[in-house]
Amino acid sequence: MISFTNNINKILITTLLCIIVMSLCSCEKIIQYKGERTDSEPTVFGLLYASNKATISLGQSSFFLDDDSSYLDSVFSNADVKLVVNDELIYHMKNVTTDYYSSNDLEKYQCDYSPSENDSISLFINIPGYDEVSSGVRMPKSADFELVSKDINKIYEGDSDSYSKEVKLKIRIKSHGEYMHCYYLHIFRTYDKSIYYTNECSASSSDIIFKNNETTMSNFSLRNSSNYFNDELFRNQDYVFEINLSCPGYSDKLDKRLLFSEDDVDVSIMSITEDYYNYLFSLDMYQQYEINDMFSEKTKVFSNINNGIGIFGGLTDKGISVNLK
Repeated sequence: MISFTNNINKILITTLLCIIVMSLCSCEKIIQYKGERTDSEPTVFGLLYASNKATISLGQSSFFLDDDSSYLDSVFSNADVKLVVNDELIYHMKNVTTDYYSSNDLEKYQCDYSPSENDSISLFINIPGYDEVSSGVRMPKSADFELVSKDINKIYEGDSDSYSKEVKLKIRIKSHGEYMHCYYLHIFRTYDKSIYYTNECSASSSDIIFKNNETTMSNFSLRNSSNYFNDELFRNQDYVFEINLSCPGYSDKLDKRLLFSEDDVDVSIMSITEDYYNYLFSLDMYQQYEINDMFSEKTKVFSNINNGIGIFGGLTDKGISVNLK
């Protein structure tokens, strides 16, 4: 019995020593990168909104092994940035960078020019040590659309007087012309202009014109690519699609929403340039496949910047107010 106990103790001590030794030994291995180094390039993000001051964000790409402290070269803060409108008017842009932009390694340039529909705009950026960066855009026409119908249903919660509203909106959009038209959909609460989505309220569509047939339009930021579409399936004709709104928190006793003071929403459809549409589509593909699947084929995000990378696009906005009572 004593011999058995001694053997058990030896096994436990040996196991403990092995664990200690293994914990002190590192499994890390430094791998030396032997591939080609990629030179830095200017990065441009410029979305021109009709009737708003033209703004350009300028940055610099970096090699993945570079130290972040050397990311943005100081020459970018003194770049010569200009817009040429309709081949005749020249607007020089000033650096108006705030702490937000500087903390994100961006330089913000702006001028007093506000784009109008059909304006042809060329962008030229001269940065010491780099070739001239350029791009161009033609501002799109406003979307032509209207509300066809709204269908409102009350969904009660058991035997209580509380209910949610399920609203179906039918929107007719008219798309006529030789070239493809591209759009972006937004929905806002009218009274405070906030996005029509909280933990309670949501908007969605399963229409085929959206890239995902189960599109959820729950966060209508410009970087959420689920809300964009084009007229490829209804070129030169009218098309009707549906939007479904769901919002709980009503009561028969109060006859109004418990959370918000109004029921109106703004439905906005932005006309966007085809280049910006292609950028959103490629970004969507990158986020869906390359980031989430290491074995997927490499996806290149669309760029229309000469001697740089990024996007230069334009959009015009049109909205209608819909009362949900």
